[in-house]
Amino acid sequence: MITATLAAWIPTLTFEALPPRARSRAKLAIFDACGTALAGTHHPAVQHLRQLIVEMGSTPQARLIGDQLCLSLLEAAWLTGTMVEAYLYSDTHFPSHGHFTSVLLPVLLALGETRTVSGPEALTAYAAGFEVATRLAGAIPPSHDRHGWHTTAVAGVLGACPRINVYGPLIPRQPYGEGGWMGTLVVSISTVVRHNWFTDGMTPCQEVLAVPMAP
Repeated sequence: MITATLAAWIPTLTFEALPPRARSRAKLAIFDACGTALAGTHHPAVQHLRQLIVEMGSTPQARLIGDQLCLSLLEAAWLTGTMVEAYLYSDTHFPSHGHFTSVLLPVLLALGETRTVSGPEALTAYAAGFEVATRLAGAIPPSHDRHGWHTTAVAGVLGACPRINVYGPLIPRQPYGEGGWMGTLVVSISTVVRHNWFTDGMTPCQEVLAVPMAP
């Protein structure tokens, strides 16, 4: 029922339907996340991850903020997410304590390298993802964090479904099929690793990975 409701609402969302305050806050959140990503380039965890990706080799598909390196969509989203969250200065949705821009923006930027997307379309995709993520986060019991779950990874990853659908669905057959894959791939990680820069960095990577794997 929830999935059906979301699936019916998201394709109808337009930039014009976004309230002026929502547009303004979306722009501010994206601008803020780009700033924290630039700062994150100096963090040891980011530098180690960058070195690892370079050593493993990566198909150049997407550019990075503050770096001349081009990486695959997966690794660009992974490294960018780690950059945004490295110093824990990313924006916070206080009711849920989620840092959703850190997992929404990296996918938006990575996929934007492979298709033509206007500014209004990008903001609409971000707003859709943020709305779904925060609504889901609000329904999660506060006690879940004490059991090892991370709100940003749990709710944020599912925000990728509407964002990708607004951006231009990669899998028209089942635009919400990837949600199950993303939840399975990412949520299990958050129960083991309790570092925000790791879980929030991996979440965008798994979002991009899960899309072509959806049934």
